[in-house]
Amino acid sequence: MSTASMPMPGALRWRALHPLIDEDGACSLIYDLERAAVLEVPEELQLHVAPALETGDPDDDLLSWLVGEDLITMEGWAPDGPWPAPWGRSSGMASPLEGDIRVRIDSLSEEAAYRDVEVAFRQAFGAPRVQLHLDWDGAFPGAGLVERIVIEARRMAADAGQEVSFDLGLDAGQVTPAISTFLSSLPVHVRLHCGMFPGPSRPGRPARPARNTERALLLLWMEGLAGRVTVSFTLARDARLKELWAWARQLGVQHLDAVRVPAGPAGEEELPDAWLRDFHADLLGVVEEIARDLAARVVPIDFRPVTRIVRRLLQSEPLALLLEEGVESWPADGGTCCVGCWARYLCRNSATLISEAEAETRTPEICAVWGTEAEAALRLYHRLAQADPLQVLRVFGEPSGLPDELPAMPGGTSLWSAKAPC
Repeated sequence: MSTASMPMPGALRWRALHPLIDEDGACSLIYDLERAAVLEVPEELQLHVAPALETGDPDDDLLSWLVGEDLITMEGWAPDGPWPAPWGRSSGMASPLEGDIRVRIDSLSEEAAYRDVEVAFRQAFGAPRVQLHLDWDGAFPGAGLVERIVIEARRMAADAGQEVSFDLGLDAGQVTPAISTFLSSLPVHVRLHCGMFPGPSRPGRPARPARNTERALLLLWMEGLAGRVTVSFTLARDARLKELWAWARQLGVQHLDAVRVPAGPAGEEELPDAWLRDFHADLLGVVEEIARDLAARVVPIDFRPVTRIVRRLLQSEPLALLLEEGVESWPADGGTCCVGCWARYLCRNSATLISEAEAETRTPEICAVWGTEAEAALRLYHRLAQADPLQVLRVFGEPSGLPDELPAMPGGTSLWSAKAPC
């Protein structure tokens, strides 16, 4: 039945929507920001959705579909006010959906580090999990300090009946055989900072990172730590993501992150349109490989810019429910690039562990990169509905990459949470 001719009271409004445009210009998917949902567009309407969203003038058939999918709705909304955000954003605050507290620990003084951990657990009152991000600008502060922080945090978690997990930031050049062996004995996930990709190249050779990166990975892999390491790169101006992806698959990387940060001050270097097109194409290729691996029951590379967003979407609920629970509005200091952006609830700008380099470069060019990542994640999120649910749960829902048996707390209770990296 066509709904186009039905009476439409003035209360009806468009939801906040974003069309995902395919390479041929059609729109096969549409993202509903309010409900964190990705919907398939009927084939006969795919050429009409994007223009209609821009003009607000759908034809009868499109209008019928929009009303039928509740994309034109009678639900209330404050279009001139701040949009409520479906996820918490501030470091050290609990996400209402994930229930985690995330806190950075970077004090070299043992006394100050203990104080920071104590503050973290005070903030975590009532939350089921605490995630401590240990980072001394990529330097290794010494085995004693790291070990004592882990022991003290686990003691506090035991007292509070909470879970605690640890993420250690480390430059590739810091990795030695002794450090690798030490890390294998602790319940710590390592974020390995590998610098620029590609490194110094030789004519006729495939693009590779700097040599110290592969040496560091070899040392970590020898200790059985492949599942507990996120390999993190900055993409050079002319780098192709597909080359980094091919290298990561060859070396058996299980968790991969990549950011694109301008070489100069914010706004000084603009991203060429061709680079963004190549980046978009490479991201779609990555999504296709992840989906293909899932379909073949093979554990794919956890490509963090995409899977981080997918995990958020898998944990999401309609904004109406969140509003009833009193979720605060998006902070006013998010930057001019964030206001009105369709991806502001998904992109790196809303990530609690955004790097300082990224935080200082919120330009329209970088926002375009983040938006491209968000679109790729939405496409993967949609593809997961066609994958084996158990395989999806294995990759995106359950703990992975960490040992089953861990050192017990006094009294024989192990309270460390073997979570996937955040």
